[in-house]
Amino acid sequence: KMKIDLLKTPELFHGIASISKTETGYYPERMTPELLAFYSSENESIRAHCPAGVRISFFSNTSEIQIGLKFGRNARMIYSTDIVTDEQKLLTFTPETECDSYAFTLKSSEPGEHLYEIWLPNMCETEIADLQIDDGASLVPLVPAEAPLVFIGDSITQGMTSSSPSRCYAALLSRSMKKDLINLSIGGAEMKKELGMSAQAYPWDAAIIAFGVNDCFHKRSLDEFKSDTHGLLQALSHRKNAEIYILTPIPYLGDSEEPENTLEVFRESIRRTAADFPNVIVIEGTELLPHESRYFTDGIHPNDDGMKLMAENLYKKIKQERKKP
Repeated sequence: KMKIDLLKTPELFHGIASISKTETGYYPERMTPELLAFYSSENESIRAHCPAGVRISFFSNTSEIQIGLKFGRNARMIYSTDIVTDEQKLLTFTPETECDSYAFTLKSSEPGEHLYEIWLPNMCETEIADLQIDDGASLVPLVPAEAPLVFIGDSITQGMTSSSPSRCYAALLSRSMKKDLINLSIGGAEMKKELGMSAQAYPWDAAIIAFGVNDCFHKRSLDEFKSDTHGLLQALSHRKNAEIYILTPIPYLGDSEEPENTLEVFRESIRRTAADFPNVIVIEGTELLPHESRYFTDGIHPNDDGMKLMAENLYKKIKQERKKP
């Protein structure tokens, strides 16, 4: 087998800010040092270091791909890795028990060159200890035709309750839009103006913003929330000709109606603030998912079915917005 030196082939990675070599492998970082410093508390740090949305993508005629991973801290005990072949066939590799390392082999079912997209686990720190293909096999990086779609949000957008990384709505939406993606979302995050400035360090031409749930439950003042919303949108609007979509919070299915009533106040704040920016489109989260428990894991986070439906409805709404004169 041919062992791939990922430090010498950074173009294989998508959705990262940097790649570094460790004593035991390679560590992809989706966040810039500035963002890692911003998310510096222990829980935030764990979630920020999780490689949500990070892929290794290439064309190859190899008959096998061997992958070895090492895991660090986790935000959820979900260690699943997805491999999508030719943008159609999805196989998920998951260790049977909680572990600190995992190795597996993908065997090609058909000869010839194929596109492989390896989606790293989005809920635990992950190091690539080993990536091997056949000796003499081709290895051509996937070069996206367009700039990436950037996601800035909380646990729902990080994909905290999807069963595997390519099943979260951000991954599904980007695939429908045929765009690369950068996921800067972390669980527990609130709307903060600093995130708009930090996003300028990345290449993107469209942005999806999704906050409000944590802001509501953390009882942030509406004045503060509005100020941060305005600052974030103002910073993102500096990107010339960029598409910017901001989602209001999706339905809340808790036991009490009070949080849902309070969430509506935050939704209205988003609507009013976004109205100051002609290039920003508001998409109602309550129109992306119905108020039905079968689409949620805990009344707040969508399950795989909820993620799929959310991505489908969001894609339809973006297509409708693009058709408007």
